[in-house]
Amino acid sequence: MDETQRWLAEKRDLCGAAALCKALGEAGGLLCRTDDPAEYMRDLLIPLEWHCLVADRWGVYLATGDDVKSYETTPRAALSVILDNLETSESVLASWAANLVECYLKMGNTSAAELCAVPAYLGGDRSLQVLAVLHGASMEEGALASTAQLTREIQNGFPESPEGEFFRVRLLLTEGRRREAWEAARTGAANHSGYQPLWELYLDILLSPEDEIPREEALGAIPDGMAALPSLAPRLARAWLKAGNPEKAVEISERALGAGGAAPDITYLLGRALYAAGEDARAFEALKGLVENDAGRADALYLMALIALRNKKYDVALELAGSVAATEPALAVSAWLLASDAMRLAGFIDGALMALGEARSLGGADPALADEIGKREGELKKIK
Repeated sequence: MDETQRWLAEKRDLCGAAALCKALGEAGGLLCRTDDPAEYMRDLLIPLEWHCLVADRWGVYLATGDDVKSYETTPRAALSVILDNLETSESVLASWAANLVECYLKMGNTSAAELCAVPAYLGGDRSLQVLAVLHGASMEEGALASTAQLTREIQNGFPESPEGEFFRVRLLLTEGRRREAWEAARTGAANHSGYQPLWELYLDILLSPEDEIPREEALGAIPDGMAALPSLAPRLARAWLKAGNPEKAVEISERALGAGGAAPDITYLLGRALYAAGEDARAFEALKGLVENDAGRADALYLMALIALRNKKYDVALELAGSVAATEPALAVSAWLLASDAMRLAGFIDGALMALGEARSLGGADPALADEIGKREGELKKIK
């Protein structure tokens, strides 16, 4: 028995139709069947991403007794037919299970796809889709011996596909071998320059704390066309910021906004990059536009407070810091420390001490924070 079969042994009952249907029901993978006209209309109103785009029609082949039927259909319609067959069967054919994997992936239900990948694999299916789903599931469960074997199966079975290199990088990251993962991602992305997931992993590694990676050189290897992609632009801007090149981060952010990228995140990153580049007025305006459309962006409000503080607009900094402290617990301590700085610089020593007290009360038992607040309090008392 190989590593993957050993990992799947306790899941073998999913090869039975009744057990698979039960598990799919618990994972939200069974469709509602009803004669109620209202329920029928509800099904028709399910969003397009559930049905898949009309242009993405595909063939599904289903064994029914001795016949094989071909359907040109959407995933939801195919799923209905397969589930009907399952309900009258005892075992699950590998071909049915593999089709279910495809249906559920296209419908966005990864949990159900993982369940169906088990009987597909144990029934002999070694399609890239089934291997990829099991690879993700085994990694999530910490079955790394199985993950390693599935990585080899993908690389051996599909040597020309970028997925093999993608999954190898993921495995290396899971094992904590970040430098090797970066080198594998760099090679893989160079060999498959149009495969976006590899570039995403490549950038995620560059955003890690690993200091040995030559970030600026690594970022220079990324094709210009990748900078406008919605999933890559924020990563790329953050990576240039981390590499100490805010001007490049500004360029990437502005280009992404011009191409209609993920506006809120890119706008925030543009503000961060402009602030790091010393362009405070432009940074403040960009962030102001962001919070006007989304008042809940406490990260943007906090950065605006920092800009106001740096430009000696203490009343503005204090007002913004107060808004952050009142609305975002994760930034409340930082906001009170900033408020203390604003009041100290404005000459309100008692207020600055009060703000430090608020920060202390929210900081819990963090010894480093307690030391920092203690030092600040000592300095303020000398001034007072």
